[in-house]
Amino acid sequence: GAAQKAVYWPQRQISTLLRYGATSTYGLAYDGKTFFASDHPVNPKDTRKGTYSNIITSAGVYGAATNEVALQNLQKVSGAIRSLKMADGITPRFLQPKAILCSSVAYPYFAQITNAKFLALSAGSSGTSGGSGDIEGHLQSLGFGDVIECPELNGFESDTTYFVLAQAAGVPQNEMSAGFAYLEREPFATTFYTGAGGGNAYVDAVLDRENSLEWHIQGRNKAGYGHPFAVFKCTA
Repeated sequence: GAAQKAVYWPQRQISTLLRYGATSTYGLAYDGKTFFASDHPVNPKDTRKGTYSNIITSAGVYGAATNEVALQNLQKVSGAIRSLKMADGITPRFLQPKAILCSSVAYPYFAQITNAKFLALSAGSSGTSGGSGDIEGHLQSLGFGDVIECPELNGFESDTTYFVLAQAAGVPQNEMSAGFAYLEREPFATTFYTGAGGGNAYVDAVLDRENSLEWHIQGRNKAGYGHPFAVFKCTA
């Protein structure tokens, strides 16, 4: 019903920003680039500091040739996130991957990889002669936290694209998703109209003649893009 839509509304808005973040459909990042771009300036006021990308390519997990390749791709994502610099171009941002957002189709694959204790390794991989390797400690060192199933991403780019939320060391967990802002000017509220009166309802002559009830639900809010370095789009 209407109440369910009101509760779901913020999630729906953020998921829309995720899907269209590589376009200008819903606005640009504060540096003038599309939110997901390969050339974000490290310092928007000093282009000499270089650029960074929050799009990581060849990083597929769902559809990867083997689980080992999927793990290698997650290693690539973790390294890319940890390598970002502050606006001075020197100081590390101390970012760590903290959550993965993926479609329902891809979710079982991510859950399997990130919760695995052992993984089949090919000959020569990590200095081994093949067989299975204990990767539990290695996965913990990569820092990937929760894998979050997002039905809003179902079918998006063949389910192979996923998003990683990054968090700076020492930042509280509830401030992890600084890549987006959701401003609520007025919370959703329901106005109840009736023809018969009673309670907190507003009496309406037309509804009285029709012997009907009516509800209006509305609010004022806005979702927008925040820090590009806080969210990474990872593609196959």
